[in-house]
Amino acid sequence: MSELPSFERPPVKEVVIAARFKRADRYSILTLGKIAKRMEAAGFSKIEEQPSYEAPVEEFGSTNEQSRMSLQLLPGPVPIRYWFSSDAGDELLQLQSNWFAVNWKKTAPSAEYKRWRHCWDDFQHWLTVVSAAISAGELDFDQVEVTYINHIDPDGVWTHHGEATRVFTALALTQGEFLGVPEQYSLNSQYLIRADADEGTASGRLHVSINPGFRRPEGTPIFVMNLTARGGPTGPGIEGIQGFAEVAHEWIVRGFTDLTCDAMHDVWQRIR
Repeated sequence: MSELPSFERPPVKEVVIAARFKRADRYSILTLGKIAKRMEAAGFSKIEEQPSYEAPVEEFGSTNEQSRMSLQLLPGPVPIRYWFSSDAGDELLQLQSNWFAVNWKKTAPSAEYKRWRHCWDDFQHWLTVVSAAISAGELDFDQVEVTYINHIDPDGVWTHHGEATRVFTALALTQGEFLGVPEQYSLNSQYLIRADADEGTASGRLHVSINPGFRRPEGTPIFVMNLTARGGPTGPGIEGIQGFAEVAHEWIVRGFTDLTCDAMHDVWQRIR
């Protein structure tokens, strides 16, 4: 496999790496307090309570291969999701009784994307800390999720949302004789992730959404492009999480490159 495409100035706004697991034996308020102290010492001093997150489950081999929302009746109260925000506001740790995630956010126009390896290393570090605190043994992971959120500015290539065909290859539509140019486009699509492109059992899905938006407070038009790869770990433990996460990252990068036009690649300074 050739090297992944790379850009000097990618339009990445946020990266999320997450893993779901069966509830651990040591998960409690007391354990959460110990975790919170360690996170606060590392610069995550702001703590918030949020509604729980129930990740969609990717199912395969049914009558139609569609991702379905998982609806589970869990005993006891609805789990609370805790947010631990960094003092700089550019990193977020999320924890609930069956799910953990690390977010990196671009909080200033001049901020530099920290790249995948840095994001993964942060996730692995904190997942190791959390795992050791809430479980006497190895956590039982059953799903991995990687999301890239991109904010695509005009940058001299396009001027309004009706010109999405100048940005995205998947919207290669021509101007209608009667309809003319649309006011805006949006797109939702999904792709099966397979170990072999031609055959083999699907191990996950890549979900892509493209929607018009505006940058605040300027009101400049942008496109918001979300790519989420979700599937099962390749094996037990953190190694299994990394196994699928690396595949997810590859599909997101190659998918992003396939779905965007050369003119935007020039703006983002593609180097391979």
